[in-house]
Amino acid sequence: MPVFFLMVGGLISYLCLRKQDPPRARKSLIVGAVLTAIPLMLLGAMYGVVEDEIIGEDVHVPNLTDEQIKQMAVAIPYDSLMEEPKEHAGKIIKYEGNVFQVQDRLNSHVMLVSPDSPSGNIWSNFEADTSAKKQLLGELKRDVPSADVSVWGKFTGLRDYDTWLGGTNTVPEVDVYILEKLVILD
Repeated sequence: MPVFFLMVGGLISYLCLRKQDPPRARKSLIVGAVLTAIPLMLLGAMYGVVEDEIIGEDVHVPNLTDEQIKQMAVAIPYDSLMEEPKEHAGKIIKYEGNVFQVQDRLNSHVMLVSPDSPSGNIWSNFEADTSAKKQLLGELKRDVPSADVSVWGKFTGLRDYDTWLGGTNTVPEVDVYILEKLVILD
C-alpha cells in the first residue's frame, strides 16, 4: 500500500498491522514517508533552480533615487537581450523607443515599446502609482503610436504573449522604474 498510496498508504498499513506484525507496520510507515518525501524534495530543488534562472540578481530599487537608477542603467542591444536573457536578467537597462501599444491590467499597465531597432518590441510593465505617472500614461495612450519614451527598468527575462492575430510573440520584459516622454523637435 505505501508504494501506491505513499504516506496515506503507509499510515493505513501501519494502523492495520501494528498489533499483528509491529516491525512490518513500522516499515510500511517508513516506506510511505520516504516515498512521499522524495518527490517533494525533487520539486523543491527544481523550483529553486528555475527561480534562480528566471530572476537573476535582484536590485532593490526602493532604496535608490532616480538619478542612481539612471547612472546604474546600461544600454543593451535588443538582439543581445533576446539571445542571452540569462546573462542580462536582473540588470537595470535603459532604452528609448516608440510606444506601440498600451494595455491596462488589474493594478498596472503594460506597454509594448519598439526600441530604435527594427527587431521587435519590449514588454514594459509600468505602475501608475502617482498622479504624475497617471497623467503621463494618459498622454501616452492618446499619442499612440507617435509617443516616444525613454525607459529605465529591470530586465526580467523573456515573455511570451498571444497576438491579436492568434500567433505568439517572445519579447524582452522589463519592470519599468522610470518613464519619460521624449519631446521630438522638428
